[in-house]
Amino acid sequence: MAESGGEPTNSDIINCLKAIKCRLGTVDKSHLLKNLRNASPVSRKTLNACLALETRIKGVEQRVDRLEHATQGAGFAVAEVTSLMKHLEKERDNIEDDIAYRKSQLM
Repeated sequence: MAESGGEPTNSDIINCLKAIKCRLGTVDKSHLLKNLRNASPVSRKTLNACLALETRIKGVEQRVDRLEHATQGAGFAVAEVTSLMKHLEKERDNIEDDIAYRKSQLM
């Protein structure tokens, strides 16, 4: 404080305000830490839920991959059977034509 008259100078006021600001900052930080500590159980629950969800998603993705692989194999099998059926139908038609020709030759 100023030595004459007891009135504080501007620099005294600024120094006092800086000290108050520093103390308020400390109080704000302690409130923030308390809030973080109180919020951490919720954050842990959220994190655990996210981890559990991620684990389930991985399991579902693996099942989908296996199913896709199985259906691709089934698609190949269906195509192969269809091709074989067409080939056998052509052979049957050729045999029927041959039989009809042979019958006509015998008559």
